Amino acid sequence: EAAAREFDAAIEADPDCVEAWRNRGYLKATTGDLKGALADYERTLQLSPQNSGALAGRGMARMALGDPKGGIVDLDAAVAIEPNDALARLWRGGARRLTGDARGALTDYDASLALSPGSADALAGRGMALLELGDVGLAVKALEQALAAAPPGWPQLEQVRARLEDAKQGR
Repeated sequence: EAAAREFDAAIEADPDCVEAWRNRGYLKATTGDLKGALADYERTLQLSPQNSGALAGRGMARMALGDPKGGIVDLDAAVAIEPNDALARLWRGGARRLTGDARGALTDYDASLALSPGSADALAGRGMALLELGDVGLAVKALEQALAAAPPGWPQLEQVRARLEDAKQGR
C-alpha cells in the first residue's frame, strides 16, 4: 500500500511522470489488478510510445486478460526495442504457448534463459513447450531444473510438480 500511495502522489504531483505510471502499472499487475495495470500502461505509452517496459507490461496484462494475440503484438514491440529483456521474452513465450505456437514459445524461453540463466519460470515454460512438441525427455529435464531453481513460495511449484509426474508416467 505504501508503494501505491507513493506512485499516486508522484502522478498527482506530475501527471506526465512516465516512470510513476509504468511502475504503478507494474505494481497493479503484481497485485492482480490487471485492468488497472492495463490502464496505467496505456497512459505510460501515451506519454512515451517507445517505452519497452510499458509495452511488455501491457502485453503481459493483455495475455492474462485473455488476449494472447494482442499480448504478442505488444511483446514483439518490446523485444524489438529491448532485445535483452528476459522478462519480455518469458512473457512472449507464454503468450505464444497460449496461441498454440510451442516452437515459437520454446525459442523465447531459450532466449530468456540465455539472458537470465536458471530462471525457474523460463525453465518451466521450456519444459511445457517441449511437452507440447512431444520431446518428453528434454521436457522432464527442464521441469526438474525448474523445480531445483524454484525460489521459496514459487506460485508454479505444484503445477510443475504435477506436469513432471504426468510426463514421467507417460500421461
